[in-house]
Amino acid sequence: MNKLFDSNRINAVRGLACALLVAHHATISTVDYRGLDGTVALNIDAALSYFRMPAFAFISGLILGISSSRIDTSHFIIKKFQRIIIPFLTVTVLLIAGRSATSADVSVLDFPYFWLYPHSHMWFLPAVFLFFLASILTACFLDLRSERGSVIFLLAAILISFLPISEAAPLALSRASNLFPYFALGLAFSEVYRSKNLIRTSSIILAIAAIALLAGITLNSPNPSAILISYTLVIAVFCTMPRIGFLVWIWRYSLSIYLFHGILVSLGIRFMPDATYIAAIGTYTLAILVPVLIEFSIRKILPVALPLIGQSRSTPAPKASRVINA
Repeated sequence: MNKLFDSNRINAVRGLACALLVAHHATISTVDYRGLDGTVALNIDAALSYFRMPAFAFISGLILGISSSRIDTSHFIIKKFQRIIIPFLTVTVLLIAGRSATSADVSVLDFPYFWLYPHSHMWFLPAVFLFFLASILTACFLDLRSERGSVIFLLAAILISFLPISEAAPLALSRASNLFPYFALGLAFSEVYRSKNLIRTSSIILAIAAIALLAGITLNSPNPSAILISYTLVIAVFCTMPRIGFLVWIWRYSLSIYLFHGILVSLGIRFMPDATYIAAIGTYTLAILVPVLIEFSIRKILPVALPLIGQSRSTPAPKASRVINA
């Protein structure tokens, strides 16, 4: 049981999700710009989508569940704002400013719009912030670190995911609602950490998933089976994932990689050598390594810019940036 919640294993799962996210954008760009066989590549990419972002959300909820910090405090939400929203706001400005320099149809006056309707992959940051906000509000009425509270939260999250939220809704609410059940699943699964009873907790989660599946079918929701597939895959990977040093290393810089990899993929795929697979591998490597160099440079040369990557001067170097942290 201690090995199940070993921090290096958890961080390896985080690193895997981040590595797959970069691979997703590198694959899409290679298909679009280098003529990679889209049939095979996009089918594989679609299969990995059952794990990629759900794993990010799952680990967010899991870490919240096993953390000792109080949820229903102003300090909690301020810390989340600093780690998530400030990087989201500032990097969005940098991305849109870069677009405005090369495109006449983008103006710096569009910043508020792209904060409300997140640009490209940046949507996940306000989404995960909404998950934490929902946790704070719920913690005022329920103990989320109890079996009863976490199960009720999970069931509510699944039902919310079945709501017909428009893709045009602000703050990526549609995508957030689709990922909300995985965040709640991680929170519920953290009961294993406290009870030391994997079978009991898994049985309860399975029962909730079955109830939700029936509810989704009753409500004619398009995604109940997808949720069940992702549930199974995410928990299976979490329970069997070994410690892999490279993935743990990626986790340490995951927020920087998340923030900056998009622009690096976009540029890299255009300037790499003509060979398709060399271009894909080179672009992927560039999108992993350059954000690490950016974070390292900020920490060593320009520490005043640490809030850009969700850190402060008091953040110790071994605990480098992350997309999710309790």
